[in-house]
Amino acid sequence: MKISLLTVGTEVLIGHTIDTNAAFIGTELSKINLFLSYHITIGDIKEIIKEVFLELREKSDMIIITGGLGPTPDDFTKYAVAEAIKKKLVFNEELYKNTQNFFKKRNRKMPKSNKTQGEIIEGCTVIKNPEGTAPSLIFNDEHRTIILLPGVPREVKSLWENGVSDYIKKKFSIKEKKYNRIINCARQPESELSNIYEERSTGCNNIAFLPKLGTLEVRLTSNNKKWILSQSKILCSLLEDKFIGFDEDNLYNFIHRKLIERKESLSIAESCTGGLLGGRITELKGSSSYFKGGIIAYSNDAKRKLLKVSDKLLEKYGAVSVEVAEEMAKSCMKKFNSDYALAITGIAGPDGGSSDKPVGTVCIAIACADMKTISERHFFKGSRAVIRELAIVYSLDLLRKKLCSKARYKE
Repeated sequence: MKISLLTVGTEVLIGHTIDTNAAFIGTELSKINLFLSYHITIGDIKEIIKEVFLELREKSDMIIITGGLGPTPDDFTKYAVAEAIKKKLVFNEELYKNTQNFFKKRNRKMPKSNKTQGEIIEGCTVIKNPEGTAPSLIFNDEHRTIILLPGVPREVKSLWENGVSDYIKKKFSIKEKKYNRIINCARQPESELSNIYEERSTGCNNIAFLPKLGTLEVRLTSNNKKWILSQSKILCSLLEDKFIGFDEDNLYNFIHRKLIERKESLSIAESCTGGLLGGRITELKGSSSYFKGGIIAYSNDAKRKLLKVSDKLLEKYGAVSVEVAEEMAKSCMKKFNSDYALAITGIAGPDGGSSDKPVGTVCIAIACADMKTISERHFFKGSRAVIRELAIVYSLDLLRKKLCSKARYKE
C-alpha cells in the first residue's frame, strides 16, 4: 500500500515554518502499521497543487494533503483537488453555521471570507474541526482515499484524534499484526552502534537508527514479537549504561518518572543555556512535584552574588571550568534544599572562545546530598543553538546516570 503526503504551504517551502505535521502524521500512521511512501512539499499555487496531486494520484492508494484550506486568497487546495478529479464544490449549511458559532463563542465578528469554509467537495465525508474553522474533507476517488487537512499543527492533531485516525483504521484494516519498539539511548554514535550490532544481529526485518542531538533512537519493526525481544536484548547489552528506556521512556520522560517515583527533588543553575534547561524540565506535566527552581547566573557577578562562587575560583580557573560548575551545583543544591542540583557553564559562541577554551567548551556538574559532586568538560561542535542543546542533553544524562547507576533490561 502506497501512501503519499502532500504539504501545501509556501511558508514551509521557503523555510519560514517547520513542517511538524509531516512528523506527526508519519508517526501516527506507523502506530497503525501504515507507512508513508512519498512526501512532497509545494507552494500555494493552484496549478502546481493540481499538477502534483494528479502525479501522486497515479501511484498512491491514499493521499493526505495538509494546508491551503483556509479562507484567504492563497488557500487553493480544495479548489485544485476538486478540479483535478472533476468534482463540484457544494455549500454545506451546517458547516457554515458551525463556522459562525466558532466566531460567536469568541465574541468576534466573522469575516465574509470565512463563508468559503462552508464549501466542500461533492460526496465527501466531513470531520469537524474542534480547534478551528477548516474541516477535514475525506472522499474516495476510484480506488484511492483522499484526505484534506488544514495546515495548523494543533488543528491537524485534533482532527486526527477526533475522526481521521478512526476513518483510516476502518478503511484500511491490517490483518497481519506488527510490533514496534523504540530503544532510547544517550551519547551513542549511530554508526558505531550500527557496526557492532551487525556483527551480532540475527537478520534485519526492519531496524532504523534515528540520531538526535546527544541521543539516539533505534526503531525495531516486525510481525515477529520474538525477533523484537531478541534484538532488544542484543542492543541493550551493547549499549550498557547508555541505554535509557523503551518507546516513550526517553531521556526527559525517564528523569521525570524516576524523580516522581523516588519523591526526590531537583534544582538547576544555568549560565550559557540561559534558562533553556529549566524550560525543558517544566514542559512536562507534573514537574512541579520535584522541580524546586533554577538560577540563571549568566555573568560572573551573578555567579558571585546568587551562587556564592568565590573570586578565587573565578580568577584561578575561569567561569567556564569544572571547578566553577561544581561550586554552582553545590550552592544551588543548598539554596533550594534539593536532592540533586545540575549546573551548566560554557561558551556557546559565536564569540568568546580562546585557544584553551574554544567555542563549544561546556562544563556541567551534578551535586547530590549523599554523594560526591561529579563534573564533566565537553567540547561541542556546531552552532550556538546546537551547543546549548547538547549542554542540556548531556547535563540531563549526567542526572540520569545518578538516578540509575546501572541501566537494566526488562522485557
